[in-house]
Amino acid sequence: MKTIRIVASLLLSGTLFAGESDKKTIAPPPEESWQFKLALPGWIPWQSGDLGLNGVTSHVQLGPNDIIPKIDMIADVRAEAHKGRFSVMGEFLYMSLSDGLGAHTVVKKLDVRLDQTMGDLGFGWRVIDSPRGWLDMTAGVRYTNIYQRLTLQPDSARIGEVSTALVDAVSDRLRTALSESGLRDLVRQKINAQLEALKGQRPTVPSAPIGGGESGPIRDRIQQIIDARKAELAVAIQARAQAATVALQTQAQARIDGIKSDLSKRIARTLESKLDARLSRTDDWFDPYIGLRGRYNLSDQFYIAAKGDIGGFTVGCDVTWTAEAAIGWQLAHNIYTEVGYRAIGLDYNRDGYVNRTITHGPQVTLGTTF
Repeated sequence: MKTIRIVASLLLSGTLFAGESDKKTIAPPPEESWQFKLALPGWIPWQSGDLGLNGVTSHVQLGPNDIIPKIDMIADVRAEAHKGRFSVMGEFLYMSLSDGLGAHTVVKKLDVRLDQTMGDLGFGWRVIDSPRGWLDMTAGVRYTNIYQRLTLQPDSARIGEVSTALVDAVSDRLRTALSESGLRDLVRQKINAQLEALKGQRPTVPSAPIGGGESGPIRDRIQQIIDARKAELAVAIQARAQAATVALQTQAQARIDGIKSDLSKRIARTLESKLDARLSRTDDWFDPYIGLRGRYNLSDQFYIAAKGDIGGFTVGCDVTWTAEAAIGWQLAHNIYTEVGYRAIGLDYNRDGYVNRTITHGPQVTLGTTF
């Protein structure tokens, strides 16, 4: 009996173990982890379009040979975090340009600086995902900051010549009883001739002509100076014309010369103070946008990537857009490179500043995933 019980126990235990071995263990699916990308794009840009300030607009048509030599600093970094169908992307772009030139006018030297900063934060949702590729819908906001500075250095010798010539012209015109409108036209002609000469010597930095409206305040100030002494100068000129003797003519001429010298010095001081100046302006805005981005795998190592968006919607720009396409090469498991083309379009018009430009050019990107 004892032997039978032992055998029965062994058989029962074997049956239980056999039953356990037939059961399938179902493990929970692994949780998807975050994946990250970090990339450094290198962009070679062309730029064309219109830039303006306070009604003074100029057309720009610049290539890499105009822009690259003027670069003081440039930085472009992209980052992305991806989990499942959700992704968040960001980019920071900063570029500082400067240029200067000498001018044979009342301005001896003109220096221009342009700093442009762009920050981009976007989100994506994967609507198509397959071994051959994927497609994301994107939305986000882009921040743009543009700082412009114009530094003028006056030419004292040239200013002295111009102020003397202007006073001599005023004196000559007063001899013929020039009208009020005619005198103002004369001042406008003399001052504008000097400052307009700078337009043909604009530096090759793509900045708005922030000094373009400076001739108005300078001209008005000089007109005030001339108006203050015009009557006195006219009387002296008339006295000389009516003088009957050499002595009276000499006295009248001395009086005229004194008034002219005083006018010339005051005009010269006004020109120097107005032209020895640093003019700067900062414009910044936010642009919401929506877009698409995708990738198609040609093989295990090569792929095609493209993305584009449109935004602004009069929140910042009236319209802004970006477009980009590239061929990618997976150099290693976590290192890749892309060669492509990138374009950014702006249509901005706020507070007197106009920026209707397209910046485009080839781009090479080196990135890593982890």
